[in-house]
Amino acid sequence: MKWGGVGAECILGESGAHLKGGGKRVFISASSADAPMFVMGMNHEKCDNSVKIASNAFSTTNCLSPLAKVIHDNFDMMKGFMTITATQKTMNGPS
Repeated sequence: MKWGGVGAECILGESGAHLKGGGKRVFISASSADAPMFVMGMNHEKCDNSVKIASNAFSTTNCLSPLAKVIHDNFDMMKGFMTITATQKTMNGPS
C-alpha cells in the first residue's frame, strides 16, 4: 500500500483514504457509526467481497457477544447489562 499522504488522522477515522492509497479492504478495530459491524461467531458470515470498509467492534463486544448468544440461544435472554473495566478508556483512547 502506498502510504504517501495517509497520515495518523486517516488511521483514526478516514478509512476511505486507505482504499485510495491502494488498500483493498479496511477493517476497523472499533465501533463505527457508518461502517457495517461484524463479530466473529455472531454475524461474520455476512461479510462478503462487496464489503470494502467494515468494523470488527470493540474488544468488549468481541468478548461479550459470543457468550450472550449462547445464553440467549439456550435460555432466551430478554435483557443484559454490561460494564467495562476501569482500563477500557486507557486501551481505546486517551484518559
